[in-house]
Amino acid sequence: MSKPGLAARLREAFLADLEEQMVTLNGALLALELDAQNGDALKAVFRVMHTLKGAAHASDQPLVERACHHLEATLVEAREGRLVLGRNEFELLFSAADAFSDTARRMSAGQSMDESTLIGQLVTRLESAGAPSVPAAPVNSVAPLPSAESASTPSSKEDPPASLTSDAAVRVAADKLDVLLSQVGRLLATRARIAGHTAASVAIRDSVHQSHAGVRRILALHSARLPAHVAEALRDVERALRDTAAQTGAAATHGIEDGRELAEVGDALADGVRRVRMLPFASACEALPRLVRDVGSETGKPARLLVQGGDIEADRPVLDALKDSLLHLVRNAIDHGVETPAERSARGKPAVATIEVRAALHGERLAVVVSDDGGGLDIPGIRATLADRGLLVPEHDADVARMLFEAGFSTRDVVTTISGRGVGLDAVEAAMSRVRGTVEVSWQHGLGTTFTLQCPLTLAAIRAVLVRSGTQLLALPTSNVEQLVRIRATDVRRAEGREVILTGAVPIPLVSLAAVLGPPFVAGVSSDIFPALIVSAGDRRVALVVDAVETEQELVVRPIAHGRSALPHVSGGALQGSGQLVLVLNPVTLVQQALGGRLGAGLISSPAKRLRVLIADDSMTTRALEQSVLEAAGYEVAVAVDGLDAWRQLQENGADLLVTDIEMPNMDGLTLCQTVRASARFANLPVVLVTSLDNPDARERGLAAGAD
Repeated sequence: MSKPGLAARLREAFLADLEEQMVTLNGALLALELDAQNGDALKAVFRVMHTLKGAAHASDQPLVERACHHLEATLVEAREGRLVLGRNEFELLFSAADAFSDTARRMSAGQSMDESTLIGQLVTRLESAGAPSVPAAPVNSVAPLPSAESASTPSSKEDPPASLTSDAAVRVAADKLDVLLSQVGRLLATRARIAGHTAASVAIRDSVHQSHAGVRRILALHSARLPAHVAEALRDVERALRDTAAQTGAAATHGIEDGRELAEVGDALADGVRRVRMLPFASACEALPRLVRDVGSETGKPARLLVQGGDIEADRPVLDALKDSLLHLVRNAIDHGVETPAERSARGKPAVATIEVRAALHGERLAVVVSDDGGGLDIPGIRATLADRGLLVPEHDADVARMLFEAGFSTRDVVTTISGRGVGLDAVEAAMSRVRGTVEVSWQHGLGTTFTLQCPLTLAAIRAVLVRSGTQLLALPTSNVEQLVRIRATDVRRAEGREVILTGAVPIPLVSLAAVLGPPFVAGVSSDIFPALIVSAGDRRVALVVDAVETEQELVVRPIAHGRSALPHVSGGALQGSGQLVLVLNPVTLVQQALGGRLGAGLISSPAKRLRVLIADDSMTTRALEQSVLEAAGYEVAVAVDGLDAWRQLQENGADLLVTDIEMPNMDGLTLCQTVRASARFANLPVVLVTSLDNPDARERGLAAGAD
């Protein structure tokens, strides 16, 4: 191997080693900080420094090597009892952990390390304090690989050499696994095609058997009456059909057996590849203990972390999304959720808060709960923040809580290193949406807040319901499909301006899947009975009308490269055995889109009776504005140029609501209102005055005239 190739390989190995050692280092430092006499934790920290020093030397990372050498010396002093680790030493060790993590990020990004980086500043700090120096390796040098003999012989019983490989585990790059999974997808598609060919061969076998039986019957019944040469020809045909029947029968039997074996091997291989991609949930929580320690220290709110369900396994992309989400939620729990020790003591709570992270399996989905024992959401405070910013303040508390997930929203007036920039819960929702997941929040005043995250265990392979919209085959994860229903147009109702169906106590909005997806999909129902899937995302549900429901099957999903908004509801694609591409839909964004707009299934074109609004105003601009607003809301709108014109139109065509200006020629709004109230036919007609006369006297005169 060339020197550049060897250097790149060692650099890659060092990065992997650094990532693993940081988990060990942070955990050991936290344990050692709680108990400075913890000998096992002290040894673990020392081993990390020793391992990283050797790995840094081999991969030509002199700053990391020098830092580890200096810290080794400090740890030797502590191990031999000549130094008691105190606040300053722990601050230094945690700073080193941060510097090592920053080094890993910079190396991954291809950035160089110098004295201005965290690791460079750490080395300067250590050496200025009089720590022993270590000879720096020549620039751009690569240490020779150890021989097999030297690599297997420890230098001492106490300090075994660092190893970049292990017999117990093999590190495989994620992109290589993705390639393998892609091939598994092709294998499964081929298996489906072979199953189709096998079915065709069985049909041919049966057809040949029938033909053979038919010729035999003809010979048995009519051979005596047939000319000799015809009878002999039929016997030749009968013998050929018999041989062909035997051959096709054997081929069909072998095809069935081979197809069954291929199916077993394909399923086992797909399952094996998926398992290789799986990691324990605990790996997504590795950074949380250190985060709790640092944020608790900075905010003066000490907290303890409890993690449950760490052995549950999920796909790496899912855990990556959960990892980022957990960091935001745990940080917010301490900074926003829990009280100060003094406040907690006054409320009868322990001074140290508790943050819990629990993972559990719900069918094929992973549920993660992040809860704290703080004061719960400050709903009045959130309402006040919304009002101060001129934003819509929802009526219900649950809707107010959902505003926390809006981009840029923060209840903090001052930006700190922890919060206040409005980046947090919206990032959590975005991360969960990328993995077809959801996030919900609940709380109890004075007792705490709970965030519940739900997502599939894997994005690589799913059990899906295949549906058809037009000519396109689409797939929805089975875990998000609650029910398949067949609906008659007469079963559809309208509630709050939406088409809904009743499958229980709560109406479910009914929306055409094609309407949600948009062009080139075309919404439309061509029969009296049509299929719909009740799809859920968290606690939100919608019934999606489709053209047809095809089947349910296992799909190997591959990502589809596209722009930011080109395919907003598509999370991947899968190939059928026929070669047709199946688009795998994201149920979370589908439900959000379906409930966020006024989409429908097109089964009820309009209400039984559109309410009619009559507008009276002498200003053409005002009339046009009011008319456009009301028509957009679904009303039938008529306009009048003054009060007299409005009264004439009322008598001729009637109305369900009158909206009138006050200052108009011929008949003003107050006179019009009085005329309406004096009429037996329109005495109860609702009247709204819209005027620029914003003063108490105008209001009193309007109410006195009979306006509502």
